Amino acid sequence: METLRHGSPVTTSEFDPYVQSLYQSTAHVFGKKTALFGQDGSADTRFFAQYGIPAVEFGPIGANHHGPDEYVEIESLVYYQKILKHFIKQLEGKVSTDEIEK
Repeated sequence: METLRHGSPVTTSEFDPYVQSLYQSTAHVFGKKTALFGQDGSADTRFFAQYGIPAVEFGPIGANHHGPDEYVEIESLVYYQKILKHFIKQLEGKVSTDEIEK
């Protein structure tokens, strides 16, 4: 067996202010706390993390990602949109333009 590609793990802290804001937005939309968890595998988050940019995987509910039977639960897209809207509203006025452009 030969390793063709290797990447460093993503180690974004659950206490990162952006992670906390997303967590709070999710709890707001669902009306209860949700679980934060890590998992094994490869994701595009590693490309951000290598430059010190906090990154998490977050999205609608589905399964069989990138496979022939991939699907997304349509109802979860509605919740996903509500969470993102709340998250963005939380950030308004908290993030400077200079910080965004880094």
